[in-house]
Amino acid sequence: MSDKNNFEEVIRTISSYVEEILGHEPDRIDNLGEESNERIVLDVPLSGWNGDFYISCHPDEQSFSICYHYDLVTSIANKIHNPDKEQEDDDSFQESIEEALDLVNSIEREHERDILYQISELVQQHPVGIQTADTEEDVFKAFLVYANLFPYEPDFTLTTFNRDVMTVLNAGSLTETFLNYSFNLGIEQDIEPTDEIPSEPNYPGR
Repeated sequence: MSDKNNFEEVIRTISSYVEEILGHEPDRIDNLGEESNERIVLDVPLSGWNGDFYISCHPDEQSFSICYHYDLVTSIANKIHNPDKEQEDDDSFQESIEEALDLVNSIEREHERDILYQISELVQQHPVGIQTADTEEDVFKAFLVYANLFPYEPDFTLTTFNRDVMTVLNAGSLTETFLNYSFNLGIEQDIEPTDEIPSEPNYPGR
């Protein structure tokens, strides 16, 4: 178990490493979850990425988690959403979320299994773990790619941290790009959103 002083020192070290690698310090979010109300997330905004990159840690744990989370429903909603609508309309984006959810829930089971298989194949190229989340209709909607970080070990350096960060980001980027192609979300932001999910995903390289 780490003491509070060591934990805070490690947080400062990791924050400085993040700034050196990615150009800016992470945003610290304290008191998350139910674990003694002490879980901390170091949120790292990434320009041009659709997912969330962050580092999760707790003072009573020896390992931290480097995470990249991507929500397919939110990404589709961002494509559907009309930015010209009145900004005061708080329900406009929620409507896009619901429409995106309907589209995701319409995926045929055979194609969903194929998508999950392809994702697992992509992730296996990297020493990372993956978790997936489903809609209430039990259809895949999101993934979390993660790797464990051991900042209290004597061999923890900027080099090893950079390696672990790039491993997670590379795995997350591959998986996100595959899903973008599979659902015709496009890579450029000016591509028009599709009206429906294709019956057969369009895999890269096929």
